[in-house]
Amino acid sequence: MILKTVALLALMAAIFVADTLTRYEIAVAVFYILAILAASALLPARTTRLLTALAVLLTLTSFALTRSGTYDTGLVNLAISLLAIGITAHLALKAVAARAAAERTQNRLFHIARATSLGEMAASIAHEVNQPLAAIATSASACQRWLDQMPPNTDRARQAARRMEDDAHRASEVIARIRAVTQAHKTAPQAVAPAHAIHETLALHAHELEHEQVRLLLDLPDNLPAVHADPILLQQVLGNLVGNALDALRLVPPSERTLRIAVHAGGNGFAEFTVEDSGAGIGPDETPQLFDPFWTTKDSGAGLGLAIARSIVTAHGGEIAAHPAPGRGAQLAFRLPVSKEASHD
Repeated sequence: MILKTVALLALMAAIFVADTLTRYEIAVAVFYILAILAASALLPARTTRLLTALAVLLTLTSFALTRSGTYDTGLVNLAISLLAIGITAHLALKAVAARAAAERTQNRLFHIARATSLGEMAASIAHEVNQPLAAIATSASACQRWLDQMPPNTDRARQAARRMEDDAHRASEVIARIRAVTQAHKTAPQAVAPAHAIHETLALHAHELEHEQVRLLLDLPDNLPAVHADPILLQQVLGNLVGNALDALRLVPPSERTLRIAVHAGGNGFAEFTVEDSGAGIGPDETPQLFDPFWTTKDSGAGLGLAIARSIVTAHGGEIAAHPAPGRGAQLAFRLPVSKEASHD
């Protein structure tokens, strides 16, 4: 930040010298708006205000030191320059405040979306946690029986104890995943393996996939490049798309329920994610509105899932779109930039 401030001060000094040495008729001071605009984009608002005040002071000082030209014309140019500096600073600071407010709102929406997804996944979470807990209870009973034998069968008891430890770790991992999804935090992009993010997301929907008899197809080639993304927000996007696909698949017979998830390296610095279902599909008139906030075709939907997904993907420098799937159903596809780090699945 210090180097940026010094560079802007040097620019303002050059403008001051030029404004002082030129005639009144040449309004060089108006170029201070370039420094103000740069400051608003690169430096804190407080620094921008200080540089604006300095620009006003330098403009007045230059006018007082100028000795050539028509004085009356100089007064007009002085007024124009000061007005331009003031208006530019005001608008620039308003834009900075608006961007900050938008970022705060976006972070709150991310947190709301995570909480909403958590509610929808409650049944799956209960199932995922109950499985290892039931296995622990079974192993504990077996361990007790092996120890009650005369003589105690310590080898079998140790095996049962190890199974209890493994199942306890499984339950802990499920809880850790849910806690990560629901915690509000600032976006922290890093190298994320696409396959890992997909498997983590599917783990949260495992019960629904099994209960709804969904045929799952994964197309995850070896050596996929890592993408540059926040891992939790990437799971949020995938979770929204998978959740919507499952809702659509409930409208067709179990024998026709297929969910396909694919990732491919686009060769243009992006990785392409596709979530495709064999549900009822989307109509041509619905496609343009899918990503609008609060627009939904569900009776109990809030209409935020896809809007949040688009915000997340866009914030990461990517794009998202919806298309009819080949044959029947819907295809949601998004792309994210490939990480520059040497990380692969």
